[in-house]
Amino acid sequence: MILLNQGLISIRKKIINSKFKLNKKFEIFLDSNYKNLKIDQNLLFKQFFYSRLINNEFNKKIIEAKKSKKKLSYPLPKVWIEIIEKEGYKVSYINPLSFSVLKLKMIIKALKTVLCSFPCKHEQKKDFIYVHNLNLKNSIKNNKFDFFKWILNLINSDIKQVFVNRGSSKIVDEHCRITKKNIFKCESLVFFIKLLKFYFLFILKFLKNDNVICLVNEIIKLEILKNKSLLPKDVFVDHSEAIYKPIWTYYLESLNINCIVFFYSTNSLPIVLKESEAENIDNFVTHGWELLNWNEYFIWNNYQKNFLDMFIKSQNYKTRVTGPIPYESINQKITFKKKNIISVFDITPFDPAFFSTLSLPYHYYSYEIVKKFYDDICKLKLKNDFQIIFKSKRINNKTDQRYKNYLQDLRKRHDFYDEVSVFELISESKKIICMPFTSPAVIAKEMGKNVIYYDPSENLKFLEKYDVFNHNINIFNSDELQKWVSQ
Repeated sequence: MILLNQGLISIRKKIINSKFKLNKKFEIFLDSNYKNLKIDQNLLFKQFFYSRLINNEFNKKIIEAKKSKKKLSYPLPKVWIEIIEKEGYKVSYINPLSFSVLKLKMIIKALKTVLCSFPCKHEQKKDFIYVHNLNLKNSIKNNKFDFFKWILNLINSDIKQVFVNRGSSKIVDEHCRITKKNIFKCESLVFFIKLLKFYFLFILKFLKNDNVICLVNEIIKLEILKNKSLLPKDVFVDHSEAIYKPIWTYYLESLNINCIVFFYSTNSLPIVLKESEAENIDNFVTHGWELLNWNEYFIWNNYQKNFLDMFIKSQNYKTRVTGPIPYESINQKITFKKKNIISVFDITPFDPAFFSTLSLPYHYYSYEIVKKFYDDICKLKLKNDFQIIFKSKRINNKTDQRYKNYLQDLRKRHDFYDEVSVFELISESKKIICMPFTSPAVIAKEMGKNVIYYDPSENLKFLEKYDVFNHNINIFNSDELQKWVSQ
């Protein structure tokens, strides 16, 4: 395997380390309207724009511009345009126009937030916990109710109401009620009218400031919460949404309301193939973990704490080791042909064209390697009372089509239990085989199960001494795998 995307990785790292100029006018606005929030403007702007703009589409544009030698057209703040130009890329003259379109979208989005904040006549006044950006419709489909009960038990809360802001419908049982709810609602018509005025005044004040005006929707949400009497008792955000810390969470924290990031997986580092790369793994990570500045994180184990320590170096923060988080649970009764189960967990290979936009150093999770993972396991010689059960990850339109075809054929000859909870399948298993470094291996280890990572490429054995990758779980080659299965 060859090292990929070095230029792209370098650009993204420089963007992460860039600095936005302090806007004195915005600073005065924040200080006069929202005291004691302690907001670092540079970090706020970097988080906001990085989480929204430095994505797969950005990667694709950079890759295309390098190949075609054409000018880059993509909405970016001026400070990041300068970085791109210093790297030898030409930027299209229409780029300011594309950023103006982004500004307009943010202004319209903020207006929608204002209009949707119109007060309800019969709003319930009960304490609640808020889970930000979790889609309730998908939660019902995937039966994530275990997650909500887990949250309430973990914080030892007697609150029976949880609000989420996406999806539709609701979940109700004897433990709690989970409902889609817009928490950014005005509590009176008088304040709604004031909010409309506030919206237009803010736009007039900062329209010529590209960076600040893009935050208008976030400022509107902050203004709404500042004028509400009923606020969440706790706020939870999953780690995939955590690069940008919403400005309204600073206000909640100033009132001693906990805003907590939870990790629903542990596989957060890219695969590397050399010891020197593992020693300097932060040079290959461009997700933006360095931008995190939340006060508290719920993590699976101390190895994940070591991961956070690699990137969050500028502040004191709290962690709580909770064990694996049951973020996705599907209930289905399990019946097995044999007494002893070996469960197997893979990682879905992306289509090569899509993978090239992920800014990862190596294409380890390729169709060829994942196919070898399955082929080698299917050839294992098992004891008579053992049965192999496969559980594949989600398949979507970005999945390698060859893998879809291969899996379809494999299902005709082998047992797949995709509709079973990961936790349930592991609890019923004698041994567990995982592709490096998927999270079910860590779940199995926490359950005290006999678990290993199997590396079909036989290139990752050296990573056994780096627990931030493997969480103290062995990485086996094919010979070791057969011996382990036969024991």
